[in-house]
Amino acid sequence: MTLLTVGNSWNIYSIIDPTCNTTFFYVLDSIGWPFDNLFMLATGIAIVSAKQLEAWKRFIPLFVGMWFPVTVVITRVIFDSSDIELLIVSLYSIMGWSLLGLTVYLSAKEKEVGQYGLMHS
Repeated sequence: MTLLTVGNSWNIYSIIDPTCNTTFFYVLDSIGWPFDNLFMLATGIAIVSAKQLEAWKRFIPLFVGMWFPVTVVITRVIFDSSDIELLIVSLYSIMGWSLLGLTVYLSAKEKEVGQYGLMHS
């Protein structure tokens, strides 16, 4: 979470002042996102190996962790720096993090049903 917070600080700052070119926030951006996603990749591998989540939910954290190698490395090689690359990077991130949120939600519901029997509305 710390690395994600560091990475998101650049997003917040760029919304407030989109024309700012400070070295400090470029450094935060350069450190935050790659390390956050490499950590998520290691977490995804651990979750797949642990086999605690069922079916497709087990692979979602790994899918989120693959954001850096897939979108930054591969799309830059294929598409260079273009609008298509930005679209792919954005869609992959939106899809991955949304699926991770859904995975957490559904897993909590399944655990609740398993713990209390029938789910109460």
